[in-house]
Amino acid sequence: MAEKNLQSLLAELQDKIARNDPASSTVKLISGGKPAVLIKLVEESSEIWMAYRFETQNDLALELSQYWYYLLVLGLILQEPGWANRISSWPLKTPLKDETVTPKKLVQETASLAIRSGSFGADDLERLFHLSWEIGQQRELSLSAVLAHL
Repeated sequence: MAEKNLQSLLAELQDKIARNDPASSTVKLISGGKPAVLIKLVEESSEIWMAYRFETQNDLALELSQYWYYLLVLGLILQEPGWANRISSWPLKTPLKDETVTPKKLVQETASLAIRSGSFGADDLERLFHLSWEIGQQRELSLSAVLAHL
């Protein structure tokens, strides 16, 4: 079995969308457009906060993987040129120097994105990815631990 990574997940998502399988929960979600995916992102950010504070590392890894999944789905909906290429650098290094990252901050920034539902782009999604990855690193999660849940 090939090792999971964000690029292979993105390829799987693109294939699901192209097949347009009505039984697929991802296809159903995408049919709801950006608002439906944003609701899932806000929900997952809250679950990251709960897992960070009260649950195991494995629970946090699961919540992060689900958050990343919805970020990728949202990126596909945006249809920005080069979206697939952008994620190839994720998550090499978190570009959040001199910034305090907390689960609360992730929830706030995700909710802010949802409120601005019509005015955001790939840069905003990339920032949310890096914020969430920083939270995982604070709990000493490895990338493979998160990707194992995808």
